[in-house]
Amino acid sequence: ELYVKREDNTKRVIYLVKELLKDGKELNVVSSYFGAEIVSKVCNALANMNYVTIDNIETKTEIKNEKRRLSLSVLVTKTSEFDKLYIENQEKRAKMMEQNEKKEEKTQKQ
Repeated sequence: ELYVKREDNTKRVIYLVKELLKDGKELNVVSSYFGAEIVSKVCNALANMNYVTIDNIETKTEIKNEKRRLSLSVLVTKTSEFDKLYIENQEKRAKMMEQNEKKEEKTQKQ
């Protein structure tokens, strides 16, 4: 289970979900009312990129001390293409990092 806070960055949460699914089959992505937008963006983005399928979406309302506490829970399962896409993305990422390092070296020499 991954709990998302309102301060979390969408790209970072996407990265964390992919890292957690690398070793697992499914993951429950959870947040309070304030982080619900991030959870929905992340899960939809990963589904659109064919990394996961969205299997279940739940909302819960708890009343504690006369205050409502809302939460969103999205269960995602990795697709059969997940591993292939993950490896391709890691290779692209490594190339980009290498190019950025070369650019930094050139600017430092000048």
